[in-house]
Amino acid sequence: MPPENRVFSVPGSFCVSPFYAPRSSIQLDKVRTMSEEYPFFYDILYVVQPDARTAWPWAEPDDTLKRRWDQRRRLIQDVFHRRQKSFLIRESMIGALAEFIERMFWEEGRPVDGLAKRHLSSELNRMAFAPLNLDERIDYIARQPDRYTSYIQLNLLEDELTKKIAVARSRRDH
Repeated sequence: MPPENRVFSVPGSFCVSPFYAPRSSIQLDKVRTMSEEYPFFYDILYVVQPDARTAWPWAEPDDTLKRRWDQRRRLIQDVFHRRQKSFLIRESMIGALAEFIERMFWEEGRPVDGLAKRHLSSELNRMAFAPLNLDERIDYIARQPDRYTSYIQLNLLEDELTKKIAVARSRRDH
């Protein structure tokens, strides 16, 4: 259940470029697509109103974010191959980067608690699934989300993460 008021402020710990500008807010109009329209929606909602839901997506991680990446990957790749400069690429890459970060945290069974560079880097690098040179690669993608090389980096990060998660799940299940 979303917060009672239809608009809430994004906490300062999430107001980090390229995801949110200072003093951003989220308007709850299209509840079904909130997590796709607003990066870190559930993580922010948890900070703002921890009792808003009885089940949070990190409680039982699934492959939803991986499937979203597979859809975005095709869209982004198609736009790049047609050599179109598009606002869609930037927004899709920022959303995909946010979901990559969420996927890292959610696989550990916890929400993203902030995006400050040092804090995020420290948290991500401690995780069992952390790909090599993760903070440098995330920083590069965040600074230049509309570049083809950023797409290549994010695609590689997603592939590395998927493999590490599969190995960990296989070990856990056997």
